[in-house]
Amino acid sequence: MTDEWCVDLSALPRFPSGFAETYYASKTQSKWHQERSYKFATESYVCLPTMKTKRCAGYGTTSEPKAVQRYMALMEHLGRPVTVHTCGLMVRPSCPWLGATPDRVVHDPQENPPFGLVEVKCPWTKKASTLQDALSSKDFCVELLNSTPHLKVSSEYYAQVLGQMFCAGLLWTHFVVYAEAWIIVCKVTFCQNTWDAMKAKLDSVYFTHAVPYLSSLSV
Repeated sequence: MTDEWCVDLSALPRFPSGFAETYYASKTQSKWHQERSYKFATESYVCLPTMKTKRCAGYGTTSEPKAVQRYMALMEHLGRPVTVHTCGLMVRPSCPWLGATPDRVVHDPQENPPFGLVEVKCPWTKKASTLQDALSSKDFCVELLNSTPHLKVSSEYYAQVLGQMFCAGLLWTHFVVYAEAWIIVCKVTFCQNTWDAMKAKLDSVYFTHAVPYLSSLSV
């Protein structure tokens, strides 16, 4: 990827104001909550901040559809239009105790294989930042290496997207970070060795602690 994947949005075309798409339909369904309650969801693969306010969560939720629109506009601008679809809970049949709900499934004909995932982050703390200020911040999840944006391996989101790719059976993710004035797209490829080490820890925690607890509830 080139540095065009890390851009100021002022020069890009906008979608028509009437553009809309279904947003997280499955999350409004009781079945989604029921099935997810017995699984390690990818959001829980890491320790997230304990003081996550409703305002921050609400900003991310309301901004996500717009972020997806801008991602699609950027890809169109780069000459590689993509097709995105919403999705529900994904479970790997061989590991039914692990689950993930990626933000989108995407078809990009220029990727190999062409199907992947989209994970969107709209950080409240960076919503008014310039692109340069965000990238220079030590707590930001993205870094530039040779003018190309990369999701930091040390970021909690790296574990999340690896888990999502495993559950979905897909090999790459377009990780999107969005603010009103800019957008960043990082391609994250699945790393089997890193995931194997991570999954071993998840399996240990699940079968050592979660299974006995869940069994006690049914007694």
